[in-house]
Amino acid sequence: MKRNEKLLILSILGIMVSAVAIYCYDKLDENGYSVSDVGDMVMEQVKNFNSDRSDIYDDNKIIENTTSSKYQKSGSFKVTAGYKSLGNQAERLCYKYIIQSAEKISDNVNDSGLYDIDPVTVKNYVMDSYQIKKVLYAVQHDHPEIFWISSAFSYYTDKNSTTLKLSSTFSKSDWQSAANELNKKVFNILAKIPSGYTEYEKEMFIHNYVVENCAYASRQTKDPKVFTSYGCLVENQAVCEGYSKAVQLLMCAAGIECRTIQGSRGNETHMWNLARINGEWYHVDATWNGKEQVNRYSYFNISDETVKKDHKIAISASENPDGYFKNQYYNFALPACTSLKDNYFEQNAVKINKSDDLKNDTIVRKLSEIKTKRENIIYIKIADNIGLEKAKSILFSNNSNVFFDHIKNANKSTKSGNPLNTSQIEYTECKPQNVLAVKLF
Repeated sequence: MKRNEKLLILSILGIMVSAVAIYCYDKLDENGYSVSDVGDMVMEQVKNFNSDRSDIYDDNKIIENTTSSKYQKSGSFKVTAGYKSLGNQAERLCYKYIIQSAEKISDNVNDSGLYDIDPVTVKNYVMDSYQIKKVLYAVQHDHPEIFWISSAFSYYTDKNSTTLKLSSTFSKSDWQSAANELNKKVFNILAKIPSGYTEYEKEMFIHNYVVENCAYASRQTKDPKVFTSYGCLVENQAVCEGYSKAVQLLMCAAGIECRTIQGSRGNETHMWNLARINGEWYHVDATWNGKEQVNRYSYFNISDETVKKDHKIAISASENPDGYFKNQYYNFALPACTSLKDNYFEQNAVKINKSDDLKNDTIVRKLSEIKTKRENIIYIKIADNIGLEKAKSILFSNNSNVFFDHIKNANKSTKSGNPLNTSQIEYTECKPQNVLAVKLF
């Protein structure tokens, strides 16, 4: 191609891009975008010419403006369930602007004792407090890396716009230091995951790290950090929300889809996680798995049916769109959790399907395997038709030495590993899954 022809084509392309830029500016300005947004979005508009124009939020672009970009790599998963629940353009614009302003913290302390964040203005839309609350809730649901924004806010409206004022629990300098600490911690944790691990193994690694390195904080504490991923991973102290945000942050950074879920357990509100492993969704409750080794996996990859035995799942916003008007906890649309394929006990427990299996070599073979691997816990999953009480009576009755006989036989059957103690055990039960967990000494 001749040089003059190349110049002519480039000139035509330049005119076309300029025309698109002017068109985009007019459209975006009507929706409240600032002039600086235009240059960033022109080429995206061209690339997505056939996409739904009503959905103007680009999560990949927004995430670049937050601290998550410092540790998120290709293959990481970005949660958008909260954003996708927003019902109109005003709410989606507000979501976008909150993320863009999140790091614009001042050193000015407001009346609440918190630090001002640059105001967010949504032009051409008048929003009410319930809409704003829903948007802020959606941001917090999707972005566990934004750990400093308070749930408290103020706002004002005029005839054609809404201005939202948010607060940070950290000053600007403290936030920068805290964000760097969290980013470094996430990098270091992920770097310890061996290459070649499956999704299940990555999930296990992250789960175990969190339960081993975080202590449960008192719900009476006034420290807002215990409700965040920062509190869990950096200060090693959190309540259920902090545990869940940390698990979500690490799992997504490792490329595994993970969300938080609201509900209650007993008389207390509670939060845990949903994780998608090998294409199937599961409940994971790191808080209630706790540090104790024996019952660590009672809530690892369980189904809806199982979790509902002692957890109550909060209502979905789609079931009750006005739920958030009443200051109730609620969930965005939830996937069904029906599989048990990657449930911990399905993977690791010895299965007892009939009473005779409690007395024969079924348990002996598992004990021999544990001895060879130098492990010290055996999980025994009992069929519903047998039940935990009958199983305990057979194995641990004062009139019977069945389980200790199994240990003796396991010691005889294999020479590898240290001998298992034949006179002392400790056991606990996971009633929702009909599992006995026995610690060997």
